[in-house]
Amino acid sequence: MINKKVLFFLPILILLTIAFSYFFSNKVKTEVQSEEGMYYNVTHNPAFPKVDGTIRDMALSADGSILYVAGEFSHIGDIGGAGGVARSNLAAVNMSDFSITSWAPVADDAVYTIEVYGDSIYVGGSFFSIGETTTGEFAKINTNGSPDSSCPVIYVDAGTPSTVYDVEINSQYIYVGGSFNRVVGGNTVYGLARLNK
Repeated sequence: MINKKVLFFLPILILLTIAFSYFFSNKVKTEVQSEEGMYYNVTHNPAFPKVDGTIRDMALSADGSILYVAGEFSHIGDIGGAGGVARSNLAAVNMSDFSITSWAPVADDAVYTIEVYGDSIYVGGSFFSIGETTTGEFAKINTNGSPDSSCPVIYVDAGTPSTVYDVEINSQYIYVGGSFNRVVGGNTVYGLARLNK
């Protein structure tokens, strides 16, 4: 024989389960819709620049006015329209009107990471030069687009491809990670280096 207390509480339990399921499913649905809506509004702004390739990393200037982008591309801006601007794997976007700035260093291959610290932009990738300057796969670039010659060169032994995948910076040091085994001057490292600023 079924207990009377069980019969009494069973409908209440079923109602609570249905109510909880309805509330939870609608809450999740609302949150997903909100996130999708926010993503759409940001990434599909018609005035926001496009590239004809791939963006690997981005970094904002300290005041948030300039967005520096890095990757594998040759044009940025109104791709498919009349406003595409030639750039070589690096570019900067003015965040007030989404125009492409005059900052135009020429990286001869892909750029995987970019960091802004003060008035300098640090980049790493599989490139070997910025403009006419041999840099190895890591470079420090000034806000005028020229490479800073004081930056140490990171590389690997001859014949072995190397890549810098990540860069982190604090007030004292630059940390560089990737596939390399030498820092200019002959110092042996294994994929990770700490450099003085």
